[in-house]
Amino acid sequence: MVDLGNCKMNTSMVVLKQTVLYGLYPPQDVDLMLGEEACKEYCSNDTTCIAVTSKNDGSGLCSVKRTSFISGYRNPSAPAISFLKVCLVPQAVSARGANPHGNAEPIPLPSKRSNVSGDNSKKLVGAIALIVLVTVLSFLTMEMSVFWFFYRRRQIQAQRRIPFGKDAQMNPHYSVVIRLSFEEVKELTDNFASQLGPSVFKGILPNKTPVIAKLLNDVVASEKDFRMAVSTLGGTHHRNLVPLKGFCFEPKHKFLLYEYILNGSLDKWLFDMKRDQDEGNWQQRLDIALGVSRALAYLHLECQQCIAHGNLKLENVLLDEKLVPRLTDFGLRSLLQKEAASSSESPSERDIYMFGEMLLQIVMCTRDIVVDSLHDLVSKICHEQKLEGSKEAEGVERVVRIALWCMQNQPFLRPSIGEVVKVLEGTLSVDRPPSAFTFRHNNQTDERVLTEIEADS
Repeated sequence: MVDLGNCKMNTSMVVLKQTVLYGLYPPQDVDLMLGEEACKEYCSNDTTCIAVTSKNDGSGLCSVKRTSFISGYRNPSAPAISFLKVCLVPQAVSARGANPHGNAEPIPLPSKRSNVSGDNSKKLVGAIALIVLVTVLSFLTMEMSVFWFFYRRRQIQAQRRIPFGKDAQMNPHYSVVIRLSFEEVKELTDNFASQLGPSVFKGILPNKTPVIAKLLNDVVASEKDFRMAVSTLGGTHHRNLVPLKGFCFEPKHKFLLYEYILNGSLDKWLFDMKRDQDEGNWQQRLDIALGVSRALAYLHLECQQCIAHGNLKLENVLLDEKLVPRLTDFGLRSLLQKEAASSSESPSERDIYMFGEMLLQIVMCTRDIVVDSLHDLVSKICHEQKLEGSKEAEGVERVVRIALWCMQNQPFLRPSIGEVVKVLEGTLSVDRPPSAFTFRHNNQTDERVLTEIEADS
């Protein structure tokens, strides 16, 4: 702090070479375009000026400080010189007034002036000490800021190298879709040690949540299109859908990571285990079919963009610990593939057809569908599953009817998925299918076969 208020005599200017000064508070610096001597002279004649800094870098900039709170720094390479106004210390008085030629000897001053000189020297030392202190503190603050910046940047970079950040590690319900590298997928799956299917591998997230990594062998898409499709799928949330947890997109490696569902796929539940065909089992299968239809209705009708499943089959329906069905492997191909202009049906219409096939497989507990007449088919199912004469027999016929409607060869004859849900819920009745129609049967080799059936008249 510079205090000139108690100066009993005039002030003088202290020269500070290679030094830049600046006002702390309030910031009242004024920049002028003056040379070094003119800058010094301006401050000397201005009673409000406390100090000036003249840039000797050729710019001619003169920075005037009008606050008593001044700081600065000194650097041998600083292209500046500063002048600090202090109280005058008159150790000698010019005799210029007595001798116009200015060659008279100085007149000695009384001894008491030495005390004045000492007081002003102390003030000057105090001002310089304050400047040095503020400079050191500013330097330390700058050093700490730089250190913190680089520390935080290293932390962020290290976190990006971890597949799932702190929130994902601590929260099993973390729902943000994360991008992983192929090396990270290998790490999560223990180098693909646990294979659940031809292209499906089990893995463990850092938060101990089990997942499956599905290898996408046949997906051809640009990174932009792939990421847009993944973003759309990551925004889906439904009780009967398997949540998407992450993805990997590299030229030779493409994966989707889904939540692991405990009881495996519906085909294993239907065919691989010997199940009692009793009332309870029929109701379980009806509930599973209803859950799948609701998931499909959500994708078709409730999402911002209609999402066709595109690959609806028993293997892509998973069952959790309570036998709640969860659709997986949905939407990616239909979002990426461009429909051919000659296609006679849309992706959502194909979903309806494939759902009709799945309904018959669930009802008949077999993969191979053989359809005679509607009456014979219903009678055969009720007989094999010991449902004859029970209240469930009516439900069997209702499900078979809607399944055959879904499998109509002409897309315009098929019901909407919303109508299918209502029929399975029992809130909407369904007529018999046409007396004669053609439907397509999709076998395991995915070849389309035309089969003629006669509905019961």
